[in-house]
Formats: sequence, structure tokens, C-alpha cells
Amino acid sequence: MPPESNAPSNSLVITGVLTAAVYLLVCVFYRNGPQVYSRTERELFAWFFCISLLLLFWRGYQQVNRADKPPLRIIIYFAAVFIVFAFFTVPFHSTDVFGYINRGWQQVHYGQNPYVHPLSEVPNWQTDPMIREHWIYNPNPYGFLFTLLARLLARLSGGNWWVTLAMFKAVNVAAFAAIAWLLWRAANRVPYIKPA
Repeated sequence: MPPESNAPSNSLVITGVLTAAVYLLVCVFYRNGPQVYSRTERELFAWFFCISLLLLFWRGYQQVNRADKPPLRIIIYFAAVFIVFAFFTVPFHSTDVFGYINRGWQQVHYGQNPYVHPLSEVPNWQTDPMIREHWIYNPNPYGFLFTLLARLLARLSGGNWWVTLAMFKAVNVAAFAAIAWLLWRAANRVPYIKPA
């Protein structure tokens, strides 16, 4: 195989490595949560990683779009690497998962209906290591199926907050994988679309 034919793959690998490095920096930066940094530090870092990821995504998209046969192994390999870094990154911007854990634990441990009782009605909720201060004064805003899922994950975790967080992240990975598979299948049915 001539060396030129490896050029798009090598270029995509470099883009993937740089993207993984940015995700690793995010994971390390937020290892103790966002509250340890000032708002200015968080903003500056957010601008850095958002711009970096946008540019790298655009570069990777162009490389995949130009290839006659996109290197699916490379794409899937780096997707797995990104998932690992995201899995170990503490939520820092959208902390809704804290509310999901709260609602699940409220049902499992306290036997309360989260549609009737806000978390603030749980006695001494501030001392419960499973409850974070996230939407504690309003009733549950989520649908029934999702609330049952939160209860199931809280029950399976055995009252360990980190295990519960990992289980919610695992559910997200499964949901993203299912969506990717559906999009792939649908795109393969349209002749003028490149599924990769």
C-alpha cells in the first residue's frame, strides 16, 4: 500500500489524540469538582476546551468526509477513549445528574413520592451523603419512566453516591450507542449520505 493512502488515517489519528488530550485535561481539571475554582478560572478553561474541541471536531469531520472509505476502526476506537475520559469526569456544567440521584434516593431510602414531596421535606437531608443541593425545593420535574429508572439505579447502587453516578453515566453511554446505531442504520438506507 503506498504511503499516501495512510495519510488520511494518520491525520485522523493525530486529531483523535489531540481531542483525547483535551478530554483528559477536562477530566484532570475537574477531578475535585467545579467548586474548587473561581468563576473566572472556570470560564477561561471552558473557553479553552470548547474552542479546542470545536476546531478538532471540524478537522476530524473534514478528514472523515474527504476519505473514500472512512476508517471506522479509528473512529470507534477514539469514541471509546472519549467515553472513558467522560465517564471519569466529575459533572461540572450540567449537574442535573445530581437531581436524578436525589430523586432516586428519595424514593428508595425515604419511601417518598418525589411528585408530592420536594427533597427539602426530607428530615436532615443536608447530612445524607447521597443528596446534593440540587433542585431540592421543587417537586420532581421528570417523567414517570425516568423517575422509575432513577429509583432502580439508586436501589442497585446500595447507597453509594459514586456508584450511582457511574450507573447513570453507563445508562448515558448505552443511550448514545443506541442512537449512534440507529443513525448509522438510517444513514445506510439513504444513497447520498455518508454514514461515517
